[in-house]
Amino acid sequence: MKRNIPPITCKSPGALFERIRIDERDASLCVIVNEFEEYGLIIKDGLVLDTLQGGKSFVFTKDEVKRGGVALAEAVFISKKAKIQLGWGTPAQSEFIDPAHHLSVRVGMNGTAGVQVANPRKFYAEIVGRNVSYDKDALRERVLPRLLSCVKSAAADYMADSRLTYLHLERSLDRIAEAVKPKLSRAFTEEYGLAVPELTIDGAIINADDKKALLARARQ
Repeated sequence: MKRNIPPITCKSPGALFERIRIDERDASLCVIVNEFEEYGLIIKDGLVLDTLQGGKSFVFTKDEVKRGGVALAEAVFISKKAKIQLGWGTPAQSEFIDPAHHLSVRVGMNGTAGVQVANPRKFYAEIVGRNVSYDKDALRERVLPRLLSCVKSAAADYMADSRLTYLHLERSLDRIAEAVKPKLSRAFTEEYGLAVPELTIDGAIINADDKKALLARARQ
């Protein structure tokens, strides 16, 4: 008599990812992936064997069931749509060179970044690993150093290329964010499997003494 085994589906569609252990060993067992909502990964004995874009996929071959050669099998569902907003800020003021007045200036910045999964296999390898869950704070802690490094580098490049004085920094934050975003997204996709569709620089504070020195130089 043929067994009626329910398919494995994502039960937490709003989560960044969901891991489901597969204890059943049957060639009729399948995983169903909603192609508009999620990616699916089949993990066997720690190896990512299949990336499922959508539809129904069988977990085991008849040969695998017959031989019993898979010790641990899991399905991992990774959201295509879940977007996590990460607040960021420089823990200390970073040093830049003002391209207009050739003076050193210390600046602190803060803002938000919206991240979502772009490469599910990379995201699984670099972020998910053996984790059962991964909250916003844990993700922020993992990626924050790289985010700050990219923001600092791209902001300095933009100011230098535009030959803008840091006295005009606050009025240029939206333009700087637009220049930074594609560089940050490219780095995050390559390193974490994450895209950055949203980035804001909400504030920037120039060291008071450095600002005085810039104003004095600008009046000369």
